Parts: sequence; structure tokens; C-alpha cells
Amino acid sequence: MSRARSAEAGFTLLEVMVVLVIASLAVMVALPRFASLFEPSLAEQARQVERTLREARSRARATASIQEVDAAMLRAALGRGDGRVEGEQSVLFFPDGSASGGLFTLRSGSDSLLLSIDWLTGRVSAGHG
Repeated sequence: MSRARSAEAGFTLLEVMVVLVIASLAVMVALPRFASLFEPSLAEQARQVERTLREARSRARATASIQEVDAAMLRAALGRGDGRVEGEQSVLFFPDGSASGGLFTLRSGSDSLLLSIDWLTGRVSAGHG
């Protein structure tokens, strides 16, 4: 009799495998939705790019040397994420605080932001593109 009870006490391999398959399917469906919660928003990415540009301007003033920033440097500043920086020109920041001026577009999905660098003041501003 104890032998019959021990056979009924556990799960079969088939039952465990069915549960694992269902759980893995649920994770595969839910994971992309939760991953988007951990991705930085377009506004956060824009703030990071603006910060990078402002740091270059400050560095130009502090070191009295010209600082160059291009789209590749801005992409590197973003790190991972689905944001893309478009605009292949370089922006130069001069020791007096001015800049060569320029435009970069930051895209994430269907959203986009236009980052502009004023040539006279070197001021960085963002607006919807």
C-alpha cells in the first residue's frame, strides 16, 4: 500500500514539461512588453544628448580649445536603446562659447526630436521634428 501512495505523491515528467512549456511561452509573450519599461524614453535620450553637447561646449570654454562633436559620438553617449541620432555633420564648439551650429535628429520608433545648436551662443535646444 505504501508503494501505491508514493507513486501518486509526485508529478510525472510529462506534467513538468507541459508546465515548463506553458511558462516559457508566457515569458516570451510578456517579455517584450516589460522590456520597453526599462528602455529610456525619447525625452531621456534627448537629455543625454543635450548633456553631451553642453559638456563639449563647457570643455571648449574651460580648456580654451575647439571641441568637436559628431553624430557617432552622440550615438555612443546614448549607449543601448532604440534611439537613433541622425545627422552626419560635426559641430564645433569654440573657446568663446559659440559654435559652428548644427542640427541632429533623434528618433525612437515613430517619435522624433530635433536638436539644434545655435551658432552664435552655442546653446543646445530640443523641439519636435
